[in-house]
Amino acid sequence: KIKRESKCLDGMLKSMLPPTNYSISCDILLLSDRQNTLTTLQDYIASTYPQCHAVVAKHDNDTSWRPEHGPFAGIGFYQDLAMVNTAMKSLSWLHLQLPQVGFIGSKHRSSSQLVREILAYHYEGYRLQSLDASSKTGIVTCLL
Repeated sequence: KIKRESKCLDGMLKSMLPPTNYSISCDILLLSDRQNTLTTLQDYIASTYPQCHAVVAKHDNDTSWRPEHGPFAGIGFYQDLAMVNTAMKSLSWLHLQLPQVGFIGSKHRSSSQLVREILAYHYEGYRLQSLDASSKTGIVTCLL
């Protein structure tokens, strides 16, 4: 069920993390409008990347005018956005070097594009604040 997502995640983390160094940790923010997707991804991350921590926003159930959306549509999406914004803001206080940031999203969803833009906004601010402001490593991106 998460075949495409796990393939993107595997490729992204292999490029960002040393292969066998479990002392380097990572946080993975998970956003979805469906609990099953979040649970499946959390289980996958825990079993495949024990040094990483899956972070999920507390969601309130909501309804959507489109049946394709899950129970975390509407207010749940804004709770996800708040989590991303808070996490990115906190990075500037925790890191003296430019953090590695990756993004997996749907190229067909405006919600994914909005999250990507929030990441880019914060990332550019961190790049300029970092000790090496000339660094332009960018955000590792995988679009589904």
